[in-house]
Amino acid sequence: MKNLKLVAWVAVLLFTKTFLWAIPAGFNIQGRLTDANGVNKDGTFQIKFSVYSADMGGSPVWEKNLTAVTVKNGNFQVILQGQGDNSAQLETAVKDLEAAYVEIKVGSEAPLVPRQPLLRSPFSSADRVSGKTDVLIQSDSQSLGSGLIAMKTGNTDRLTILNNGNVGVGTSTPAKKLSVAGDMEVSGAISAGNLVGAVMFFAGAACPAGWLRLDGSARPVSDYPGLFAQIGYLYGGSGNNFLLPNMSDGSFIRAAGGNAAPVGAKQADAIISHTHTTPSLGYYRDYGPGRYGLNDYAPGNVPTNSQNPPGAAETRPLNYSMTPCIKF
Repeated sequence: MKNLKLVAWVAVLLFTKTFLWAIPAGFNIQGRLTDANGVNKDGTFQIKFSVYSADMGGSPVWEKNLTAVTVKNGNFQVILQGQGDNSAQLETAVKDLEAAYVEIKVGSEAPLVPRQPLLRSPFSSADRVSGKTDVLIQSDSQSLGSGLIAMKTGNTDRLTILNNGNVGVGTSTPAKKLSVAGDMEVSGAISAGNLVGAVMFFAGAACPAGWLRLDGSARPVSDYPGLFAQIGYLYGGSGNNFLLPNMSDGSFIRAAGGNAAPVGAKQADAIISHTHTTPSLGYYRDYGPGRYGLNDYAPGNVPTNSQNPPGAAETRPLNYSMTPCIKF
């Protein structure tokens, strides 16, 4: 078996497997084996495939010796995948490489040169996809080792999906269901299930999407099951409808406990019980427009007077008015 050469061959990298098509992950190698005179070879050949990070020199990052590759009319096709003879997993060995090259050695012949670049290429099957509403991309932990799905630019992480479902944007080690390394921009509403029932004040005149104004209105249980699960009939309602808290009268919010009313109950305004004293027995100081003095009254006969000028209709701290909203 002398003077063999490889011509018109293609190496394509497929690192994912779709459930619909059951495409095995790996390198799809297609080529044509001829002798020195260009005559196509036929038969079964031992072919060793070695993957390098450079087109010349270096040590292979993955290699596999296939002892029975069928060649017919010069053509052959193999898929390189999984664990190589050096115990390395193919996906793990090449996933961080900026470039990868494969070297082919047939039997005892010298390696065929030059090494060929391995290309990342999308795969499609129009006859299978056309008319379908769902396409599933699924990692194969048996073939890929860790079972992750990764998108990178060179060595820079772009998108990573771990086999536990965690998604990382800009990070290859997402610790949560979504981990983002960098800034985020959200043009629409953010819906967080653990915030249902939370109350916030907004500076505008209306509540944003995903929020309801606290106006005491009735809401159907079927339309807001999450919110109903949080507040039930605490603020009123029955059967198919529950009431929202009513803050349309300008009510303040206070923490539960102490002298507060039970959660869900509105507490009327009140002034704490208190007393006033005169500076000495039987006397009180009389203040008013154009007068100041110390008047003498017998005990129990201190007169009742009004503030001058009159006060407001309520006792209140300095405040802003904002729109109260509840998350549903």
